[in-house]
Order: sequence, then C-alpha cells, then structure tokens
Amino acid sequence: MAPTRMHQAPGRRNPHRRRTIGKTSSLTLAGVPLWQIARGPDPESGERFGHARGLIAIGDRADGVVAVGGVARGVFAAGGIALGVVALGGISLSVLAGLGGVSISAMRAIGGVAIAPQARGGCRINGTRGRRLGARM
Repeated sequence: MAPTRMHQAPGRRNPHRRRTIGKTSSLTLAGVPLWQIARGPDPESGERFGHARGLIAIGDRADGVVAVGGVARGVFAAGGIALGVVALGGISLSVLAGLGGVSISAMRAIGGVAIAPQARGGCRINGTRGRRLGARM
C-alpha cells in the first residue's frame, strides 16, 4: 500500500506541510531591517504564521513600508487582506486608493464592492451623493 497523507512511512517528509522560510537583511535603518521574508511557523518564537517586519516585508503577515502577504499592513500593501495608504487585495482598506474584491477607502476605491467618495465597481457606494469632489454646493 502506497503512503497517503494519513499513513506515511516513518522518516518521510509530509509534502503538504508548509516549509518555514525566514530571511532578514543585514542592512538596517533606525533598527528596522531593509527587507525581511517570513513564511511558515516559527517554533522558537511560538508564531504559527511567519511575521515579517521591515521596510520591505514579505510573509504570511507583513508590516512595512512595502508589505506583501496574507495580511499586509503598510504604506503600500498587497495581500489577501491589505491595510495601507494604497492597498491591493481581496479585502483592501486604504486611505488614498484601494483595489480589491471588497475595497473601502477614504478617497478612491475600485472593486466588486467599492465604498469610497470616488468608487468604481460592480456594487459601489459613493460618499459624494452624485457631486464631484471639490465642487461647490
């Protein structure tokens, strides 16, 4: 009988198990690494998901000026859930511009569901009630 996910031969690596990747730049700016990549669990710190923190952060969770990950927070954020000044993701919450399946922004949003003063998409909610921004009442 061939090994399956439930019944593996001893000593065999599970192909469905997530690999842990952790890399950090040696260059820092004010104690923050230039870039960091973190993916998968880290038993040493007790994290279930890789949490990258740096000017450029890539990981399961990412916090940085440029952040890319499952949950990304930064000035420019891209990921499944993205929060930032400019955000791109399945769910994006942004200050300036957002693009995503569900996009909520203080200025402009584009998405399947878009909520912003300037919104574009399938189901949009504009906060300007048909007026152009900056137009006199």
